[in-house]
Amino acid sequence: MTKSALYFDLNQILCTLNNQFFNNSINAQIKWGKARKVRNKRSICLGSYNNRKKIIVINPALNQQIIPLFCLERVVFHEMLHEKFPKKLVNKKHAIHNKDFLMFEKNYPDLQIADDWIKNNLKILLQY
Repeated sequence: MTKSALYFDLNQILCTLNNQFFNNSINAQIKWGKARKVRNKRSICLGSYNNRKKIIVINPALNQQIIPLFCLERVVFHEMLHEKFPKKLVNKKHAIHNKDFLMFEKNYPDLQIADDWIKNNLKILLQY
């Protein structure tokens, strides 16, 4: 496997999810992050959303032929939710994944199967 090969078109995934779940209301851009060599990894950030820049960055560990499309879509969907449901101040704390966010996230049809695949295959992602 070549790490520079593109297996997935993030813009197409964003467009499809935006149309299917968000009535084309998400204005964020999307891109692959940079691969970083880290030793002794035990966890991984699969995606992030920058509210100021309105950009979603996806970990390139998800750009592998072995990754099921529904897993990548699940991560992109999650990051899109950060635009739809910005963090709120609740009890003097910032609630990033607030109640509305979590309720809407359940709309992703393969949520549990994607989360299970990611959990069961974390080693593959950490080796990237």
